[in-house]
This record gives sequence, C-alpha cells and structure tokens, in this order.
Amino acid sequence: MKKMHYMLSASLLGFAASSAVMAEEASLGPTREAAAELGFVSTAGNSETETLNAKFDVSTSYDRWKHALHLETLNSSSDNTRSAEKYLASGQSDRAINDRSYFLSVATWEKDRFSGFDFQASIALGYGYKVIQEDTMSLSLEVAPGYRVNRFDAGFDEEDSILRAAESFSWKLSKTSTLDQSLNTEIGDSNTVTRFMISLTSQVADALSMKVGYAVKNNSDVPVGTDKTDSETSVTLVYKI
Repeated sequence: MKKMHYMLSASLLGFAASSAVMAEEASLGPTREAAAELGFVSTAGNSETETLNAKFDVSTSYDRWKHALHLETLNSSSDNTRSAEKYLASGQSDRAINDRSYFLSVATWEKDRFSGFDFQASIALGYGYKVIQEDTMSLSLEVAPGYRVNRFDAGFDEEDSILRAAESFSWKLSKTSTLDQSLNTEIGDSNTVTRFMISLTSQVADALSMKVGYAVKNNSDVPVGTDKTDSETSVTLVYKI
C-alpha cells in the first residue's frame, strides 16, 4: 500500500519536473502556460467565517509532448470551527500520435477531511482524441484503464481496477471571455467517482481575470454518515503568470 502511495506521489512530481528538464535540453524553448487562482471570503459580527479557495495550473508543451499539473485547496471555518478542508493534486502527460490522437498518463490524489476518506488516489494510462480542434473551440475525449486506492478514515484500504473516461470542452466566446467544461468518471467494482466542472472566465486586465465556477463530485459508495455528492460554487480571481 505504501509502495502505491509513493508511486502516485512520484508520478505527480515527475509531471512537474519533466517540464523543467525538457526546457533545459531543448534547443527551442517549450510553450509554457501558468495561472494562479484565489478566492477569499471573511465575515465578522454575529457570525465569523473564513473561506479560502486556491488553485494553481501549469502546462508545458514541446514537440509531441504536453505536461500539465493542477493543484488546489479549499479551507473553510465558521466561528473558529473547521467546516471544510480539501487538497487535490493531479498531473497528466500527453504524447501526440498525430494532429488529433494522443497517448496519455494521468495521476490524481485527493484528501477531503470531511468525506469519510483519508485520501483517494488513482493512476491510469490510455488514449485521447481531439474531436474538435479550432481557434475558438476544442473538445477532447479520453479513455484509460487504471488503478485506484481509497483509504478510509476507519483505517482500511479499498483497491480497484478502474476504467477512466473523460471529456474536456473549451469555447472562446469573445476576445475576453471563455467557457470551460469538463467531466471525468472512474468506474470500479466497489466505487464510481465522477467529477463535473463548468466555469466562465472573463478578462479584467492584461493578466488578470475573474472566474465564476461550479464543480460537483460524486462517489457511488461512501462511508456511513457522509453524503455521496459534494458541490462547490466559486468566484475567484485568476492571474496568468
């Protein structure tokens, strides 16, 4: 079990490190994009609450390769009592076969203190296809077999072979506004994990944008006393680095 945990951690670190290595070795620099996202709400008076939502995305493309790393955290407290605490890390590497098809490897690790799971982690290898590839619109479909570990707060593990299916859609509505939507599901014998996200990003200044988003996560099988579905509505500022 520890070996699997180390493999997942190493995979995520590898996604980040490989971009830097390629940048040093390449005669022509890679295409790199990075963005930091932050939302914070604090109230005082009859009720004291604090909510912090932070995300970081970085991707590097060179030749036939693309590497992407995503990090996020959500922390919330009410009257000095923690009500939400979540951490998510995911990485993906794509190797182009042709203009539309590509091989992929993806790893995900999530810790949600209030979900009944100590952590949920998965790794998968598979195939992707760009159904739409235009200047203002893109749509990709992916399928990948893999392996998942659910560690429960009760102290035991649940291990599954999974089939991961995903789609990602982006539509540039105007010069300053973009609609993004994604859906992925990990189908296993003991649990099916589905994540859905939709967001609208509008540029405020050259590197600064405002983002309104909605995300849902569903586990088909959860520990007693916890909900199967978690949802999150957010308004954040995004800064392109």
